[in-house]
Amino acid sequence: METGTMKIEDALMGVAEFIRKDIKKEYCIDTVEHAADLFAKFRAELDTYRATGYTPEQINVALPFMCGLTIERIVELARAEEQGRLITFPCAVGSTIYEIRNKEHALGVGISPRHTESITINEDGNYFYSHQGIGRAWRLDIGKTVFLIREEAEAALHEGLGE
Repeated sequence: METGTMKIEDALMGVAEFIRKDIKKEYCIDTVEHAADLFAKFRAELDTYRATGYTPEQINVALPFMCGLTIERIVELARAEEQGRLITFPCAVGSTIYEIRNKEHALGVGISPRHTESITINEDGNYFYSHQGIGRAWRLDIGKTVFLIREEAEAALHEGLGE
């Protein structure tokens, strides 16, 4: 076996062993035909995996983070990222963010929790969150004047005030 790759025979033997040991207990395989059907399904999944071009090691590193994603979805996301069509955001619409108020604000210096209502993405990839306040929280403001966690906003506010 080459380093970083797996021969199809080795993979199929692993699937067969999996069926023999683990699947039989869970699915009560009692006929050869049933085992053959499951094997065919696993073979189709393996073929799909092989079409990705990723090594077993690369897939194994990613598995804990997939949260049940199918291989097809992972491939779709990888292609979208390669093509510049995938953006990840630090928080979801509907999340609360914490904005530091300055002395010009009507309420004075402090922290305002803001409920995010939408995300707008510009052609250059820059984006901002709209919230129930009248302002916008730009991507570049996050970690400076807008924070995802109240304690981080409080620490930044105290640091800015020289406390």
